[in-house]
Amino acid sequence: MAKTTLLIRLDKMRESDNKYPIYLTYFHKNSRFSRSTHVYTSSTDWDAKVQRIRGRSMDVTNTNDFLKQHFVDKLELIRRDLVAKGKEPYAQEVQRRWQGEPEKTKEMAKGFWSVWSDFLKVSSHLKTANTIKSYKTSESKLKAFEKKKKIMLSFEILDPSFRDSYTSFLTIEGLSNQSDEKKGLSRNSVGKEIKVLKTFLKFAESRGHVIKVDLKQFKVFQKPRVMVYLTQDEFEHFKNFKFPPNQSRLTKVRDIFVAQARCGLRVSDLFRLDANIHIKEGAIKMRAYKNQEDIYVPVFPEFADVMKKYDWQLPKISDQKYNDFLKEAGRIAGINSPVEITDYRGGERIYITKAKHELLTSQVAIKTFITHLLEKDIPAKSVALFTGKSINTIFQYYTGAEEQSAKEMALNAFK
Repeated sequence: MAKTTLLIRLDKMRESDNKYPIYLTYFHKNSRFSRSTHVYTSSTDWDAKVQRIRGRSMDVTNTNDFLKQHFVDKLELIRRDLVAKGKEPYAQEVQRRWQGEPEKTKEMAKGFWSVWSDFLKVSSHLKTANTIKSYKTSESKLKAFEKKKKIMLSFEILDPSFRDSYTSFLTIEGLSNQSDEKKGLSRNSVGKEIKVLKTFLKFAESRGHVIKVDLKQFKVFQKPRVMVYLTQDEFEHFKNFKFPPNQSRLTKVRDIFVAQARCGLRVSDLFRLDANIHIKEGAIKMRAYKNQEDIYVPVFPEFADVMKKYDWQLPKISDQKYNDFLKEAGRIAGINSPVEITDYRGGERIYITKAKHELLTSQVAIKTFITHLLEKDIPAKSVALFTGKSINTIFQYYTGAEEQSAKEMALNAFK
């Protein structure tokens, strides 16, 4: 049911006379349209119940008539016209009519997958290769959903029921590569797919397409992440472990891990590091490839030792092989402390225990770097400067130092 309201915006007070603007708002099936009337009044003069300015003077009467005729009545005429033509009066369409835009543009005539293609093309110039890869993975899941539900995706069917159906599809059926009975994606994986879809719908909406579902209700699910990092002892053991001569590839990936764990750079930045360009006055100065944030990190001795071993040019390896070989190297080196992971499959909570080497990735190297710095009482602000990550991101996703510190303080309290 459509609802039209006049209200005052208390967050937009005009300082010259302490008055507030009156806004017209329209709401219909999770779609919302709002615009200023450019009329101001005081909070004491505004009657929110009848949506009028209080008073009987000629000026007040004329202002109330103006608000009704030029805003409330105009919007109602647009709504009735849409209904009379058999169209759903969504806020985006009402707003388009209000602004006098043409009814159907060439862009708006495009279908879901045509706009998706545009989305990929535009994103390819703005996003990293890994992000584009994730978008293409999402495309395969959406097409599998089409096939499973025997439908053709269009902007017309993207309503709240679609959101619920697609989330259920990912959670229960999921397209997981797992061979066990729990075929649904994990909660974090479902969250990533919803996030991509939400990004696409915002892109489509910016191109003039009417999105029926309220994008704020597209919740991105995330379970608390298990903080995996190497302790100081594990790191020293792994750093000094001697792999057999016929497993030089494992020595190389271990060395890359050690370099990462002592500089905090992503692999993409580490591999493009040029000592002649990026190292100045004993520090690495560069702009991160992924988020374009400036990085400034001192050249720590252990990092320099690894880089000198390879004449400041680390051996190149793909992300996938790096992570795979790293797990193998960790297994052989005995990085086996158990880690319990809470996961969600098919809507059910499950607990999995893995040896730490099974979880080793390039991200673990960065978490190890951050955690070790914080354990040495390096200020979080400095760590943020070193890594190009916000303080909030560091404490939410990249450090186990706080947990370890809390344990030590608790044990000391009862000595």
